[in-house]
This record gives sequence, C-alpha cells and structure tokens, in this order.
Amino acid sequence: MGGPVTLLGGLTGADAMAAQVQRYRARRRMIDFMAATWNGGPGAPFIVGRHTLGICAALDRAIAQLKRGVSTYMLIRVPFRHGKSLAVSTYFPSFALGHLHGLDPDIMLVGCDASLAVGFSREAQAIVSSDEYGRLFPGVRINRKYTGSEEWGMDGSRGKLRAVGFESKRMTGRGATILIPDDWCGSREEAESPTIRDARWDGLRNNLMTRRAPVSIVAIVGTPWHIDGVQERILKEMKGNPEFPQFETISYPARTARPDGTWEYLFPERFGEKWYREMYATLTPYEAAGLLDVNPVAASGNMASRLWFLRVPAPPTGTVVKDVRYWDCAATAKRTSDYTASGRVLKYNDGKECIAGITLDRINYAQIGDAMLAQARTDGRQTEIWIEFEKGSMGLIGPAELARPLIGEGYTVMLCKRPTGPKHTIWNGMLTAAWQMHGRGAGMPIVDGPNVDGFLANVDAAPSPAHDDDLDAVSGAHNAVNGLLESEAAVGGGMRMQVR
Repeated sequence: MGGPVTLLGGLTGADAMAAQVQRYRARRRMIDFMAATWNGGPGAPFIVGRHTLGICAALDRAIAQLKRGVSTYMLIRVPFRHGKSLAVSTYFPSFALGHLHGLDPDIMLVGCDASLAVGFSREAQAIVSSDEYGRLFPGVRINRKYTGSEEWGMDGSRGKLRAVGFESKRMTGRGATILIPDDWCGSREEAESPTIRDARWDGLRNNLMTRRAPVSIVAIVGTPWHIDGVQERILKEMKGNPEFPQFETISYPARTARPDGTWEYLFPERFGEKWYREMYATLTPYEAAGLLDVNPVAASGNMASRLWFLRVPAPPTGTVVKDVRYWDCAATAKRTSDYTASGRVLKYNDGKECIAGITLDRINYAQIGDAMLAQARTDGRQTEIWIEFEKGSMGLIGPAELARPLIGEGYTVMLCKRPTGPKHTIWNGMLTAAWQMHGRGAGMPIVDGPNVDGFLANVDAAPSPAHDDDLDAVSGAHNAVNGLLESEAAVGGGMRMQVR
C-alpha cells in the first residue's frame, strides 16, 4: 500500500497531527501563539509563569468580547522584569493582526516616550515576519508600502499598527481598535514629579481614550510607581464616576504570604528566592510597595514600613513560650482623647513573634474593666494581662482596681510602669523585630482584624502618626514577652497579682 503519508512539513503520522493541533491552538490562544512564535534567541527558552497564563487568558477573553461587539478595559499590574510588556505590547499585537485580520484592526502602542513604543513595534514586526507566523496565518504579511517602525500595515487589511508617546500629537485623526498604553513612567524622578503625572494623565484622557473605536480593547500595562500615578487615578475615577470605563484589574505582586508566614514568589521559574530578596533589600519599602508589591503607598513616615509585617488569617503553628496582652488605658472617652488600646503578642520557642490581636476603643474608665474582662475570656487563661500604671503610688490605684475582677476569674495580671522617653525609643524594639523578620524573607505575622489597617497606617506614618496608642500597646506586649519591662513592688490584698 506504499509508504507513510506526508501530512505537514515533512512530518508523518502522529507527529504531523500533533503539529497541526499545536498550530490550530496557536491561531486561537495567546499562550500557544507565544510558544509557537517565541524568538527569545539562543539560550532563552519560553518560560511561563502563573502571571503569564493569567495575562494571556485575559487577552483571549478580550478578543472574544471584541468579536461579540463588547469593549474591554484592563489594568495589568506586574513587577518589573516579569515579561508583561513582552506579552501585551509585543506578542499580543502580532497575534491580533493575524487572528483579527479580516476585521481590519487598528492597534496603537503607547509608551512613556515614543522610543519605547517604537521598540515594541519593531519586535512585533520581527514576529509577524517570521516563518512560523507565516505558517500560522498564511497570506497575512506586512504591506511593503508601510514598513516603518512608527507605522506599518498588513496586506489585504486596512488596519495598521502605530507607535506613539503618551504626549504625542501624532494621534489626531487616527483611531484604535486595540489601545495599549505601556509604562506611563520611565523613572523614579518622573514618578515623583506632579507635573509629569498630570501631563501623562491628561495625555491618557485627551489623546488616547478619545482615539478608541466604538468597540475596542484598552490594555493599560505597567508597574504602578506612585499612589497618584495613571493607574491609581483610573481606580479613583472608577469609584467616583460610574460612567467612567470600568477597568478589570489584573494584579500579580512579586510575593504573597503563605499561611505559615513564609513567602511564595511570583516567578520562581525564572527568578529564584535570592533574586527577590535582593530586590526587596535594594529598594526602600516605599519603592518596593509599588515596583514589587504593585500596591503603591504614600511617602509619609520615614521610620518604618507596613511591609515589615505579614498579614495572616491566624497565628502560625508552633510552640508558644510567652503570650501577653498589654493594655494602654486612656482616662476619658472624649473624641479628642487617646484611645484605650491593647495589643497581644505571642513569642515562639524559635524566637519569632506574632501580633495576635489589637483592640482600639474610646471608652471611659468605668467601661475599661468590662472590656478587659470580655477580651480575657476571648483570649483564654494562657494569656497574661499586663496593665500600665503611672509612676507614683497613686498611679497604682486605678490599674489595681481593674485587675481585681480578672484575678478573681483566674487570670494572671501584671502591672507595669508606663515607659517614658521619645516614642521612637519605645517602639524601637518591636519595629526592629519586625524589620529583622522581614529581612529574613517574610515579616512579623499580624493576625488580620478590624484594627490592622489603622495599625499599619500608623507604622508607615511613624514617628508622627495621627494616633499612637496601638503602637504603644503592641510595643508594650513585645517588651513584655521579651522581659524588657521595669519592675515595681507587689500590690497586696492577698490576691494573685504581681507588679513588675
């Protein structure tokens, strides 16, 4: 009956069928298209991370929506060096020019300056000119009349690809079926400039969004450098104006916390843990919040950072050797007064610590005892209760009265002198412990709860937060579990109460 039948490119039988299936998928799915046309060069294999899969799936959904006549708006937030621009600004335009060839797509690539966008354009041209692209999309090739890097088109299609800068005037009279603004900012200096931030925001609103076709895809790509940057302004506008285009946020931070307090890094297939740790050590916490955690914060305080703390749903497992809830009591419940705050800290046999709870209330002195007793019943009898008192004999009377009901129910109560001195010296031990745990690749665990956001905001604002009572209480608990508090003579009355 003769030899084997040649089906595709010299391949026979099962190999040819497999190649046909791969090309069928590559014509329809971004991730398969990238794999088929990858041109990273010798020694640069196509490496896929979970963010690569997520971004490609989102782009596939956007194409499907476009075919149905529905527009898509996306904010793609990924750390630097993770391939976001390669996927969205280079491979996606190439894929769209072939997959949507009959729809005449106009594609506009936008960079913080035109040279960045032109670079993406040249890389897309190289992909479209490749042999494998020609096999995937036969007859789809670059129109030799339009081969410039800033603007080029395809044979048999009215659609074109254009590369411009955010503030370019070359957009007038041109439209975009697919609009890809990539990296509104090129440096920290630009990110910190209000003038540049305003100009890029105006450029997006006036020069770019006005170029959209009636049905379009807008994929804004970048690392969020600043809390007042283009992406953050979009998020703010969405909240305040329901008529504003509603963007889907596709966000992949460089690391996420595991339940055991360690870090899971985003792209271990390419970067090892050492690389990520070095990056976090190279950048300040303020810089890392945007460039790595893709969640920029305000540059307010300069003493500490919320990044030193790791939010967890429950305390890590392990052997707890010391468990303390420390109370810092306010004298009144006035709206302008201090809060009555408490912080609970666990210390483990390996020396690590966990902030296991924070309370913060404006209550009068008569209500504090009830609050302490209710919290003690929640924490359990293994938790020692520490209450501050002012120096001098009269300062003991109030805390001693607060302690009596607790002791009557079997709780261990310690009374300790309120620390004195500058606040930064009072908080230094707790913040240093958190910084050291952060430097080892995680952070001090803090059990999530209603007062955690306020505590972390105060950490960022230190040494001058709006209120410092929660910092005082958690620092007191840290000092207590580490045996750092000053001792005093015992209070009598035959009750199981100690003053230390």
